[in-house]
This record gives sequence, C-alpha cells and structure tokens, in this order.
Amino acid sequence: MKIVLFFLLFGLGFSCSLLNDPDFYMRKAFETTREIGLENKLYCDKNDKYMIYYYKDSKYLQIGLVDKLQKKENYGDAIKRLQEDSVIIYDIFTQKITVSNRTDDFNGVEFRHYLDMDDTVFMLNKLVVDPDGEVQMLINSQLRETFNNSNMFYYTDDIKY
Repeated sequence: MKIVLFFLLFGLGFSCSLLNDPDFYMRKAFETTREIGLENKLYCDKNDKYMIYYYKDSKYLQIGLVDKLQKKENYGDAIKRLQEDSVIIYDIFTQKITVSNRTDDFNGVEFRHYLDMDDTVFMLNKLVVDPDGEVQMLINSQLRETFNNSNMFYYTDDIKY
C-alpha cells in the first residue's frame, strides 16, 4: 500500500517539467516561481511542460500562469490576482538577471494568464512587459461577451485557446 501511495504522490507531484534545454532566462523564471511558492500556478501544457518558453518567433519569454475562478468572484478579481502574481515573479526575476549581469540581452516577458473554470482552461489575457518595464495588457477578444469589462483593456484576436 505504501508503495502505491508513493508512486501516486510521485506522479502527481512531478507530472510537469521544464523544457529539456532551457536557456538562462527560462531557468531563472522557473527558479523564481519555485522560490516564491508560485510553481503550482505555472500552466502545464498538453505536452506536460511548464509554460516557460518562447512562442514561435516572439522575442519575449513566455510565462503562463493558471488559476481557478473563486466563488462569487468576477473576471476583474481573477485578473487582478494573476497580475499580482506576475508582478511578484517579474520583480524577483529581474533582480536575478540584474545580479547575473544578463540584462543587456533581455527582451522582455509575456505573462499569459489562464483561468480554470470547472476544468475548462482558457486564456484570459497576456501581460506584455518590455525590458524597460513598460506594460501592455491584451485581453482575449472572445471574452468581451463573456464578461462585462470596461473599455480600458485592449482586445486582441491573436490569443488562441
């Protein structure tokens, strides 16, 4: 019985992994999420890899975070919680690369925020942070009708889920 429990816990705890050949920034991003206890919010894709990688030809490091919608919570609250996590990760991550003297070739980060609603996961938005710290939020255009949002968000059709 103990052996079965061990393998069950081992399988649950280690079902997702970092890409086989992560670069310096990917490793620092993963170290950061583990260090601050947000590793469980990293999105694990269908290939069982943590979403810390580069997307197609984008120069930005991609970091995907996923969270569940809480009871009686609205879209804005979920976004705020994910953005706060992103800010914490970004601040500590940039401290790590500054200490390592690797800021010269840093291109920025796109935080892709996902929401898990009753085991259906979809992308809410992406938060683009340039190397100089300038932030732009792009909201999934298909959410316009799902949530009542203000017009302060920029909508984009390039987000697929």
